Amino acid sequence: MVEFALCFPLLLLFSVSAIGIGHDEETANDLATVVRDGARYASVDPAAYGCTGGATATSCSASTIQGVVQAEADSVNASAGGVTLANNNCLWSGSASPPPLSASVVSPAAPTNASGSCMTIAYYATDTSGTNACAYYQTATSAFTNVNLGTCTATSSTSTPLYVAVIVAVAQSATGNPVVVLLNGLHVTPLMTRNYSVEVAP
Repeated sequence: MVEFALCFPLLLLFSVSAIGIGHDEETANDLATVVRDGARYASVDPAAYGCTGGATATSCSASTIQGVVQAEADSVNASAGGVTLANNNCLWSGSASPPPLSASVVSPAAPTNASGSCMTIAYYATDTSGTNACAYYQTATSAFTNVNLGTCTATSSTSTPLYVAVIVAVAQSATGNPVVVLLNGLHVTPLMTRNYSVEVAP
């Protein structure tokens, strides 16, 4: 009996941790699906980036890229309440200007809005790793902002391909997972970031 009393707290911790890590992996997988489908929608209608709900809206129009991403995020893992994504620009080194395109995007600054999430819709002139973005949608000004190359538009042709990337980040503490919240407090797993890029249809 004494042995059980000593071992039970550890067994309980391991059990709860396993459940928490499983939930965390499920959320990560859901976000991977969300950004992939959002980028695919953006590749067909790359100019549908204007959410009229404001910089922190969590319910953009279903006809916008942000709306597609948000709607799917809300529906995935529905039994656990889905994943709430705000239409709030991720900040990269203090700037809303997107990071270079790569297979593994660096984590942005931790989102500070109520949902603990952010979203970046970026456009690139090539799909070469390390390529800087040529434009992105800036939610704070509701404008399509050119950067670096300066002449990028949300259109494409066979002679001038364009690539669009959807990037989302969610603070681990916003998932409601107690184990992850603990790790977040220890700064072990502060953010969950997923991205996907695809060529815009000519």
